[in-house]
Amino acid sequence: MKKKKNMNFRTYYNQLADLNPQTELRDEICKEIGIAISTFYLKLRSNSFNYLEKKEIAKITGKKIDELFPK
Repeated sequence: MKKKKNMNFRTYYNQLADLNPQTELRDEICKEIGIAISTFYLKLRSNSFNYLEKKEIAKITGKKIDELFPK
């Protein structure tokens, strides 16, 4: 029996098949929430996006906040 891996934003981002969609997503998120690319990667690694950032990321990706950022 396979164990289902929990989805979160970092997993979602890393599973994007091609480098170009990752870059496009990263750039759109940085633009919309007003952060630098280096800050994006820091927040991605430490899962430290605040609620408003999470809300915007969910809107951009079309996913639910709870799905991308489980508690």
